[in-house]
Amino acid sequence: MPNNPFLRGPGGLRTGRTFRSTAVLGTLAALLLVVLPTPAGAAANPPIGPPFAHTVSAATETQYGSGCGSANITAPVAWNATTGAISGGFAATAVPCTPTLAGVGASSAFEAQGVLLLGFPIAPHTSGGVALTAALTLRATVGAGMLPGRCVPDYANVSSSCVVHGEALATVAAYLEDLATGSDQWASNGDYIEDNAYNFTYCATTCVSTVGGTSVGTLGHIVLYLNATTVSTDRYVLVVQFVFAVFAYAEASKATLHSAAAMADFSLGGRGVPRSTLNAISVR
Repeated sequence: MPNNPFLRGPGGLRTGRTFRSTAVLGTLAALLLVVLPTPAGAAANPPIGPPFAHTVSAATETQYGSGCGSANITAPVAWNATTGAISGGFAATAVPCTPTLAGVGASSAFEAQGVLLLGFPIAPHTSGGVALTAALTLRATVGAGMLPGRCVPDYANVSSSCVVHGEALATVAAYLEDLATGSDQWASNGDYIEDNAYNFTYCATTCVSTVGGTSVGTLGHIVLYLNATTVSTDRYVLVVQFVFAVFAYAEASKATLHSAAAMADFSLGGRGVPRSTLNAISVR
């Protein structure tokens, strides 16, 4: 599966976090070759909307953790081809383990994430340019928080540090894959929402703490635009890609971290939030 250019990479104080599950869905193209109809002789592509016929979906959830805390899938990632509805939910917490090793420290890191790929067959009736759009409504409850706690250095005059960080995010993007060549062309836009909170404490002769957080992105009604060049004899699939993740991290390096906690929560619909849906695919 190609890398999503709209998926924000590691930033800020995000430590040790990777999107482990994205590689799991590399078999989608093989599924599409078997399931999708051959476009030979197709005259045109009418707008595609619920119910979505001749589509393929692949979903995965991953939980990872070390130290003290938890990572949970509160609702599995799911796609309803009849209504276009999308659902999923994740939660993670991390706290310092006690006792920590004197002079060394310890870390706790927990992550839960999901990836959803939706594949739609595209039949170019001529070679040349094609304009595709994917209209969707993405609604989510996203939250992250932390309790900074107290960072106590183990050795005087030796640098030590503590990090407490919670983060939750969702991204959506689209690409057109040529099943004959394996090449892909990405939509010119994508969207994301992210919420994070962190505390970083550095100690030398004294300790200095930096506390911060951001809440960026607005999801709602989204239209993804993709202008591509196609060959009429090749088979294509338009893939709409969703990535959802929560991450919680607490670390003490050459220090002991007391009464700290990081947490993150993500829910795609539910809890009073209107559902998320893929509304329509169009090809011109």
